[in-house]
Amino acid sequence: MSVQEIENRVAALEREKRSLERRLLRCEQSLRLLQEVQRGNTNLLSSLLQEIEAEKAKSDRLLRNILPDDVIGRLNQGAETIADTVGSASVVFTDFVGFTTASAKMKASDLVARLNALYSAFDEAAERAGIEKIKTIGDAYLAVSGLAGDDPEHAEKATSFALDLRDIVRAWNADGRSPWQMRTGVHSGGLTAGVIGLHKFAYDIWGDTVNVANRVQSVCPANEVLVSQSTAAQLSPNVELADEQEVELKGRGRAKVFRVVGMRQAHV
Repeated sequence: MSVQEIENRVAALEREKRSLERRLLRCEQSLRLLQEVQRGNTNLLSSLLQEIEAEKAKSDRLLRNILPDDVIGRLNQGAETIADTVGSASVVFTDFVGFTTASAKMKASDLVARLNALYSAFDEAAERAGIEKIKTIGDAYLAVSGLAGDDPEHAEKATSFALDLRDIVRAWNADGRSPWQMRTGVHSGGLTAGVIGLHKFAYDIWGDTVNVANRVQSVCPANEVLVSQSTAAQLSPNVELADEQEVELKGRGRAKVFRVVGMRQAHV
């Protein structure tokens, strides 16, 4: 091979080397770009997952304001119909005396603020007592104890909770605010509970027990608690009752009711 041929061969190898170096550089640049995209996608995915978890937690909180935990669990497991027959529970029904007349004299903002303050305190009391708030109906407040079943103390828990509500209203009135007069009735018996609706669904209870609790409430003296005979029969001596009386309950006829004085202090 001549010198010229050798030089030409070396020059060709040099050109090939430079070409390979340029290709390698482009590959390295492409790899860095891919790594940056991957990091960006990872960060984006992590951010999206955090947002999804935050929205899920928000949805769970909203659901827990509407439905009992047990019902949420069943819905998450794919249950399409929630309908339970509860053999024995205690319903608490409250209503404010003369609410329509009093509310007509108040500004809407003041009315809503006062109801919100009272009902927020009611909700906190329900959570402490393990009572399930069902709903508010205008100025009425409906709650129930014993939905989970097999709770022999549901009547006493409901009665103690009713006393808490009474005391909340009494404390409100004692603070010098415009007085609110509330009646509270408690009745124990069987009922049906379930979820109804599609878009604005709601957890609700039905049955004669709910109706009787409302009837007992309607004959209750202002800022007192009345329990039906069915509830009274399930209370322990720890609950002090007084003023046994027979009253006329709308659509039910004559029935015995008892005024709840309070809870007796346990002796050590």
